[in-house]
Amino acid sequence: LQGESWSAKPRPDYPAWADCAPSGQDAVEFFRERVEVRLVSGVEVFTERRPTGSGEFRGWIAHRDAAAPDALSLLMFADAFAPPVFSVFGPLHWVPTVELTVQLRAHPGPGPLQARFYSRHLTRGVIEEDGEFWDSDGRLVAISRQTAKVRVPPELVPRG
Repeated sequence: LQGESWSAKPRPDYPAWADCAPSGQDAVEFFRERVEVRLVSGVEVFTERRPTGSGEFRGWIAHRDAAAPDALSLLMFADAFAPPVFSVFGPLHWVPTVELTVQLRAHPGPGPLQARFYSRHLTRGVIEEDGEFWDSDGRLVAISRQTAKVRVPPELVPRG
């Protein structure tokens, strides 16, 4: 794409890929064998089963075989992080996608991608999940929006 660029949110400053541990999130085995997620925030949700309350996961994502990401990678990666609602209620079971839109903004450069996924509103069991991806050159290469259905066990619903 050609044209001007501007962003109200600059690329986040994350520790290096090599300095981050794998996320610890459960994933389908064939997927986990091919893709690695390393969390910068929210890892305690999976390692200690302790929600942070942030509604956000930030981290890195890459192919395990070090293949350079491409447009198809971005589409797959847009649904690879755990739902941000896990950071509020802890790891829930299935959070099915109702709708997913991914906008590709640029061809990604080589190496792991920085990603941020966040949710702001859970309304009557429906939540939005917004995602952002930056490449090794610091360019925003994709954004995503996902609508999902959440079922929170009654014992986890805050009272009051």
